[in-house]
Amino acid sequence: MSNIKAIIFDFDGVFVDSLSCIHQAYNYLFDKTRRPRIESLEEFKEFMTIDFDETYRKLGIITEEEKTEAKRYVQEYLDKNYLETPVFQEMVDFTKTLPHKMGIASSGKEYLIEIKLRRMDLLYKMFSIIGSTKVSKLKPHPESIIKCSKNLGVSLDNILFVGDTYVDMRAGKAANIAMTIGVDWGFEPAEKLWSENPDGIISKPIELLNYL
Repeated sequence: MSNIKAIIFDFDGVFVDSLSCIHQAYNYLFDKTRRPRIESLEEFKEFMTIDFDETYRKLGIITEEEKTEAKRYVQEYLDKNYLETPVFQEMVDFTKTLPHKMGIASSGKEYLIEIKLRRMDLLYKMFSIIGSTKVSKLKPHPESIIKCSKNLGVSLDNILFVGDTYVDMRAGKAANIAMTIGVDWGFEPAEKLWSENPDGIISKPIELLNYL
């Protein structure tokens, strides 16, 4: 019998196809700063990394002033368009069937996550939402997962965490939870997730049942 009593999810890349929105946010940045656009999503995936400083370095954005300007343009686009980002409906529908306590540990903004969850008719399933404003350190630091676990009233050794990036995998491992599971439909490919030694990687939401 499984010892998993609660599931904590990352949000972007797990429930929401945020990569396509980030792709367009960077093209908005390129337009504003007169750099060539990256039209292909596949090409953008190879270019983009979770480490934004590394991405900026690839763009030749070096000074703090340039980084501040870049962040402003990207955030400007996201603030206007994020809520229209498409969702992974299969994941949404599957999550509604789960009987476990559930929560969100994300580096995103709580109010945006809550709006998206409400639109998905999934907000009622999430008993704790921890975003960037509720922690002092973002993932890969485990603070968001630990805080969400406390809010759920479930010990870390009974928690399963689901994420889509290497920083999610590291955060789960650092939190010393029961299991850290990756999804291959999000921001990063399965091979990059496997390099962080997760407890498993799923290609379809229903495969999560193998770990519950």
